[in-house]
Amino acid sequence: MNNPFSLKDTYKDVYIINFKKGVVPPKVTEKELKKLGEWFKTSGNTWICHSEVTIEDFRVNFLAHFSETLKDDDFEIKKGTWPVVVLGL
Repeated sequence: MNNPFSLKDTYKDVYIINFKKGVVPPKVTEKELKKLGEWFKTSGNTWICHSEVTIEDFRVNFLAHFSETLKDDDFEIKKGTWPVVVLGL
């Protein structure tokens, strides 16, 4: 039997947020995070998000969103890729 569906691996460009040692990541709701992008990981000291804005704009937005709990030097953001499995025909 032929299966009309196939799995195709794709990757999304993401921003990887690493909180520095000793920094407690902010406690936020999923609704709050959606304003910044599509999140793949929001636990521990490393968070991963896909966003359509530049890394500079993402950093500004991220810091503005969490300015009550984070300082500019509490985290670093770098670019990366995240595997996404797409079901296609």
